[in-house]
Amino acid sequence: MFTLTARYAAELTFSIESPVLTTTPPSNAARIVTSQTNCDETVALIREGEFLNLIIRWYRHPGYSPGLNSHSYRFLHIVPRTRGGAVITTIINNRALEGRIPIKGRVKVNAVLHKDKYCFDIVLSFSRELTRKLDYPDADLSIRDTMKVLLKDMGSANVCFVFESGKDKARLYYGLWAHRAILSRFIRFTQSIKDELEDVTKGLPPPYGISEDDSRELLTVPMHGFTLATFCVLLRYIYTDEINLSVDASQYAISTTKSHALWRILDGPEEMGLQWERQQQEPVRWSSPSRNSLKLVDVTWEELLVVADHYNMEGLRLKCEDAVIHAINKNNVVKTLFTIGDKFESVKESALDYIVKNMPEMLLEGADPFQSYKHMPACHNIILELMRRKAASV
Repeated sequence: MFTLTARYAAELTFSIESPVLTTTPPSNAARIVTSQTNCDETVALIREGEFLNLIIRWYRHPGYSPGLNSHSYRFLHIVPRTRGGAVITTIINNRALEGRIPIKGRVKVNAVLHKDKYCFDIVLSFSRELTRKLDYPDADLSIRDTMKVLLKDMGSANVCFVFESGKDKARLYYGLWAHRAILSRFIRFTQSIKDELEDVTKGLPPPYGISEDDSRELLTVPMHGFTLATFCVLLRYIYTDEINLSVDASQYAISTTKSHALWRILDGPEEMGLQWERQQQEPVRWSSPSRNSLKLVDVTWEELLVVADHYNMEGLRLKCEDAVIHAINKNNVVKTLFTIGDKFESVKESALDYIVKNMPEMLLEGADPFQSYKHMPACHNIILELMRRKAASV
């Protein structure tokens, strides 16, 4: 729900909280009207790609006379409700506050995202400098410290994400433990997990299926396609709003097992056959790896971007996209283009633009940056697109 609160003083403040908007109509727009003594105010948000357009209109009641709340204001400030968020300030056209044209602002979506919502203030003021104190911490430090304790507390966890170790002969599995209540902070993430479980474990009893009756029941979630390290980074973001691509396994609740029951689940229900009936009571015995024995490789922004997109975590996805784009250079641009460019339009556009601008340097001394990707079906079309762009830039 899009909510708005207006506060009048020397500065007029609209406090905005809104769900993330899509990039396509009609769900790319939200609008709300507040009624005051002398006028009605309408605030609209319209998403265009990676930007959020803000539109404010005044509708005056009969007998309204301009005063403090109208043409006195000279500046529009967009104030992100996160620590370190840069304030965007623009000059207001006088005609806008007289009601003849709307007040307009524009901000990058990523700048106002907080916990998968748009959270920011629109402030109208007399001065270019805000008089109010800006104090919007990402999260109270004591709460964040508590979350870090919970992140490595297996005893209170009631969800176990299970990963194969990759050592086929050993049949070793890792369990990464979490709390349903904390995961529920991200509704789209938990819904995606639920949908996948319904497909993978359909017809199986708990803990391998979903029990709606008892949230205390252990939920076991088989994981495919993502590494343990990548999911550790994802959980840290969910718990603390922090991103750390270097994973210290001792900061997470991780355990190991060689349970045959898990083997059958991870291989898929169709592989279980009649053996499931004989083995369903087999307990899964977890053990904690010795301290510092588990070494996990650092996660890349590209890996985190893919998992954030898969679980519909819009705020994290945008942060990762920005990081990937800013890290593009002549050594990684072609790899980035072919590995994730087809899924993320902003990354693709940035990579193509980079290659066009730096083509002479990349082709220096007969080098072929596309040598490793000639077998890919998209290679021909990408090279053709680069030729078109290069011709257009001449």
